[in-house]
Amino acid sequence: MITIRPEQYETFEKKAHQDFEDELVAHLKQFSPKHAAGVGDEGLRKLIRTGLRNARHYGFKCRGSLRFYVECQVMFGHEFHADPLLPWAGREFGKKGWGDELARADAIHAVAMEYRKAVVGEKDAIELAAIRRLVKKPPVEWVGGDPSDATTRQILGDLYPEKIAQAPPDAVSAVVARGKQAAATNQLPAVGGGRVMAGLMVAFGHGVLADPQFPWIMANLAQTRGQSPEDRLKSLGLRTLAYLSDGLASVERE
Repeated sequence: MITIRPEQYETFEKKAHQDFEDELVAHLKQFSPKHAAGVGDEGLRKLIRTGLRNARHYGFKCRGSLRFYVECQVMFGHEFHADPLLPWAGREFGKKGWGDELARADAIHAVAMEYRKAVVGEKDAIELAAIRRLVKKPPVEWVGGDPSDATTRQILGDLYPEKIAQAPPDAVSAVVARGKQAAATNQLPAVGGGRVMAGLMVAFGHGVLADPQFPWIMANLAQTRGQSPEDRLKSLGLRTLAYLSDGLASVERE
């Protein structure tokens, strides 16, 4: 009889995990080629590892279910499961009593695709329209006027009305508050910085600052460390505008 030692099992398990990670990297390059190219292999692997850990926390074990979870990270942000602007995600992943994992994944997929249809649209038409509005009214123009949270919510609604309409009012308020907190943490002006941070969260997910898909945000903040809050905000706004403009130009060249 052949005896397999515990350390051999561990080696086999590590190899299986690595093979699946490699498979998911290749899959994401097909699922969203331009986005994956911009993120790079290292960023994709960070995203996948976080996704697999979170998916398993919710009871996903099958390869298809795990792959779907990682796809959702690409579509909705790496912390989509806890995003207040995506109440369906917390609701669906929090449901108890599912006996069949694949049936559960299929049910969540149906809800996710219905949401995506409402906020992204056929051929990404709704999302692209929002990006065009963002480019026409770049972050540096959000800083003036009434400093109230109500005005911030109105700005976010004007920029991406379809996404804001899908979220409960208290969820939008939560993102506005989170944006102000992020501005304070990163030494940005309270009003303008809070609005830019909240805008990034609406566009890319509430966990955008730690999302490996968007490393340029924290990289920009690191580069401007020591500068005035106003200069830091201006630099971040220009970097955000460049990212959005490049993405839009890439789509329009097709």
